[in-house]
Formats: sequence, structure tokens, C-alpha cells
Amino acid sequence: MEGAPASNTPAASVGAAPSRGGHRGGRGGGRGEGRGRGGGGDRGRGGGRDRGSGRGRGRGGRGGRGAGRGYVPKKAMRHRSLSGKHGTHSSQDGEPAAKREKKDQKPNSNFALLHSMLGDAGMIAEYIREYHSSEKFRDAKSINTFLQAISQRPEKVYEELMANHKDEVFTTLERLFAVYALGKQAMIPPAHEFLIRCEQEGVRKAAWGEGVKTLPESAPKPQEDNVEGDSGDSEMASSSPSAAKPVAPTLPAGVTSLLSPRELLKKLAALDPVGRLQRLIELSSTVEDVQVCAKKLAALISESEGTCSRHSASSTVEKFDFGAKCQLISKLLSKARRVVEPTFAPPSSALEEGKEEEDEASGNAGLSTANVAEAQGSVEDQPNEEESRKANESSSPVDSNVASTTAAVAAAVPPVRRTRDSLTEDEIRTFKSTISVALHTLEEVLQHRLPSAPQQPLSKFSKLLEWFKAQGLLRSEDERFITVLVQEVENDIVEQATQLETVINLKSLTAGDTTALTEVVDRLWAAGEEKCFVPSSVDVLSAIAMAASAAGVAADAKRLIADRLVQTQRHLAETVVLPRRALRFVNEERNKVKQAAIAKQLEENAATYESVGGGERAEEREEEDMALEEA
Repeated sequence: MEGAPASNTPAASVGAAPSRGGHRGGRGGGRGEGRGRGGGGDRGRGGGRDRGSGRGRGRGGRGGRGAGRGYVPKKAMRHRSLSGKHGTHSSQDGEPAAKREKKDQKPNSNFALLHSMLGDAGMIAEYIREYHSSEKFRDAKSINTFLQAISQRPEKVYEELMANHKDEVFTTLERLFAVYALGKQAMIPPAHEFLIRCEQEGVRKAAWGEGVKTLPESAPKPQEDNVEGDSGDSEMASSSPSAAKPVAPTLPAGVTSLLSPRELLKKLAALDPVGRLQRLIELSSTVEDVQVCAKKLAALISESEGTCSRHSASSTVEKFDFGAKCQLISKLLSKARRVVEPTFAPPSSALEEGKEEEDEASGNAGLSTANVAEAQGSVEDQPNEEESRKANESSSPVDSNVASTTAAVAAAVPPVRRTRDSLTEDEIRTFKSTISVALHTLEEVLQHRLPSAPQQPLSKFSKLLEWFKAQGLLRSEDERFITVLVQEVENDIVEQATQLETVINLKSLTAGDTTALTEVVDRLWAAGEEKCFVPSSVDVLSAIAMAASAAGVAADAKRLIADRLVQTQRHLAETVVLPRRALRFVNEERNKVKQAAIAKQLEENAATYESVGGGERAEEREEEDMALEEA
């Protein structure tokens, strides 16, 4: 019989959501008619070939394969083996086997596990106490992972950590000093952030360091107790030998630290002042923070200019070239704009959009609530299972879809953030002075710009200044910088055009034409007042060397060009380094001169030897002749 239920089929739940079969239903109508893969109201995969009830030769009741389970595509499904373990994942996207094997061994990364675990100050302090004497705080890679995991936490976490766990913080600073200062490892942005947070919470104050001591050495934990899940790493390390990791030295047990927290912070901050300032700019959130960054930037650039003039050997400041200075000033001005931009955003549009979304969500929620109540009432009124099934079939599946859509909208729509209040008079004055300091610093950088310095996108500064001027955040005396920057951009364009024209002229010369090459080279040498080539960019110097190294060029012209290339490098020693082709050409010409000198010296020695040797042999022959005559 069609209506007879199967005896071995469990009863379906009344409130089952549309299952996998709902999206891939059969050819029947709303009542599950036909020979499709599902039948019944829910059109589950378990519905068989019967009419309506969907209780035939299926894999389950009307709920399908697992009532309430949504549709899962085949590509994302994992097949479970008979042993109960997850089987291999047959990817259809051509995933490499090595990557898939590594993913199966370590489904979660060490950083993800560590980041989820170190969520509050207590867990961070416990982690430090547990692993401060292990390799995790001596290896640069492990300690960088730890710093990345505790980065960008709420301020309350840092406040509690610095206030209630001083010994742990002090021990961490010692390990950082051992890794970055003694181990010569490069500092990463999260390391700068940790040091900045320490200073903000008063670690540099003398009162904070009273009674602080290093944590005692503890025995290392077994490998299986590793919370970061390094079992995969240990297996891979045992199978394939790897190079020894650089490990930072530590103090012997029982020896107190010679540096206080204040001294540790001071020495760590001096290792990479440029990277520290970059991270400080990124962490700025108020006008006062941006002002502090502007002052530090001006002091750092002034120090670098003085260092370059004195030719001192500073590891970090020497790398602070023209491009890095421009990028840092651009970063500061962009951050300043992002800090004050919410105060000038139109509040009406954001609020109206928020109201419309709230009204729509409330309307959908009311509709879904009414439908759910109606469905519950119908279920209560129908005590019989067959009648409840029919009532559920007669109700439209749109209600459940509306409810799920409402929940998704409520979860997806973020709370509307109102714009900030207008800037106060003090904030406006502070902001104007901050922008003025940054612009004067930029002017100083442009004045000390060397001819061979790489081009920088100075037009970005002009656009930022125009925005500040439009919002009334630029002093009247600082408006002249807009014209200065526009002129600098035009000069850069002219200089680039000149360099391009020079390179084209050099490459268009006939190979081996000494006269034409000498004429072009003399003109470039005269433009530099016979001290260097102008323009002296890398492309121009390389083009000169390539044109001079062609076959057919006179040897005297080659030697002259090589000497002028060397003089150009000596005159612009701080900025110009001969490119590879020019350096090869100079070395070849010098080798030719040396070889000619050596050959000449050998010829002179040979002539001298022949003259001296010929006289001796003549005397020997005369002596032999006299001896024969006497005999």
C-alpha cells in the first residue's frame, strides 16, 4: 500500500529543517511525488519512491540523511573509513600531495593554537613561567611566534600583565635582549609593539623595577607536553636532518641580571629606531599620539643627517636613506588623516543606512516569529502523528528560510558606529603643529637629497596637503609646501626625461664609432663640471659602459671613459655605486693596463738578460780560444 509506513523506518521529527535533499529534490511536486531522491515535506535524501510520506526504501525518515543537516557539496566532504578514522581527502582542485600530507599531519598551525590560547594576561604569564627556560625563549623563530600571538591584544590585557606579572615581563625582556642584541637577530614589528606597550605601562620607571627578579630556571617539559603541537615537527626532524637553529645565550643559574628593566628597554629600543617608529605610527589612535610620532621622526631624521655628515658608522641610521625617510613621513601623514577623517564624515548617510537595516531586520523578525508561533500552534492542535505530518507538509517552507535569512542578516550586519565628535580647539591646534613639524622635516629631507637618489612619489604629499587645507587643518604659512611639492614633482619628471633621453642616445650610437661616443661622453662630463657624469643614474652609467665596451672603440677612449667612471664613483661615494656592467668594464680596462705594464717589464728584463748574458758568453769563447792556442 502506498500509505503504509515502513516498519523499519524511524519517525521523522516535526521541526526538521530542509536537508541535503531539499536542494536536490526529485521530480515530484510539493508532496514528494515522483521517483526523485527525496520525498515528503522536507524532501530529504532519505525519502524513497513512495508517494507523499517519503518512508520507502530510503536511508532514513523524512528528515533525510540526518534531519536538519544542510546541503554539503561533494568536494568538501571527507569519507570516514571503517576503522573510525578520517580517510584521505581526494581533492579535485589538484592540491599537491606534499601539501595535503602536511595539512593532514598538522591541521592547525602553531601560531593559531598559540594565539587562541594566549587570550588574557594570566595565560600569557603562565606560558612565560612554563617555557622561559626552554628553547621556545632562546630560538628566534619561536619567540617571534610568541610575540605575534600576543600582538594587538586589548589594552586591559597589557595593563594586567605589566601590573600583576612583573617577574614574567622582566624575564621576557631579558630573553628579547639575548635574542635581538646578543644573537644579532632582526626585530619584527610585534617585538616593537611589546616594547612600546611596556613603556606605555610604566616599565621604564624606577618604581616599577623595584623588587623585580628573573624567574628561576625550570626543568624542560617532555616533548609530548608541548602545547603548541610540535609532534609533526619532531617527526619530520627525526626523518630528515636539519641545520642547527641559532640559539641565544642565557645567563647561568643563580646569576642576577646586570641590567634593570629601564636599561633593557633603552637598549632594545636603540637596536632598530626606524622599525620602532614605524610600529609606533601604526599604533597611534589619537592626535596626541600622532604628535609624539612627529617629534620622534624629526629627531631621528636630524640625527641621521648629522650622522651622514660626520661619516660615522651607525648600523641602523646609515640605512635610513632618502627613500625610507619619504616613506616614513608619508606613513605619518596618512595616519594623521585616518585619525581625524571620521570627524569630517557625513553622519546622516551612515545613520540612515543603519535605520533602514534595523527596520528591515525587525520586520523580517516579526514575520518569522508569527510563522513560528503559527506552526507551533498547529502542532499542538494535531496530536496524531499523521495529522501533524500533513500540517507540516501544508505549511510553506518559506517561513524557515525567512527565519534563517533573518538570523544571517542579524549576524552579518555590524553595529552602526557613529562618527566622532568634532575636534576641539586644542586638538586642531595640536594637529596643525604636528603637520607643520612633518612638513618642515620633509623640506629638510628634500634639501639634503642627493642627485642619484631614487625617485619617490611626491605627488601623494601634495594630495594629502590639499585635503588638510580643504578641512582647515593646515596653517596658512604651511600652504607654501603645496607649491614646493608640485615643483619637486615637475623637476623629477624633467630629470627622468633627461635620463631616458641620454640612455636612448647612448644606445643609438653606431657600435665602434669612437668620435660620436667621445662627443656624448664629453658632454655628460662637462655637465658635471668635470668631476662626475651628469646625469649619473645607474641606467646612464651602465649605458656608457656598454657603448664603450663595443668592438672598434679606440683603446685610449676606453681608458679615458674607465677613468671617468672611477672618478664619478669617488665624487659621489655616498650614493653612487657602479652598476655591474660598468664595474666589469672598468676592471677589464685596468687589467689591460696592468697586463701591458707587466709585458713591458718582462721585455725589459729579457733584453737586459740577453745583453748581460751575451757579453759573458763572448768572454767565455775568447778564453776557450786562448786555451786552444796555447795547447
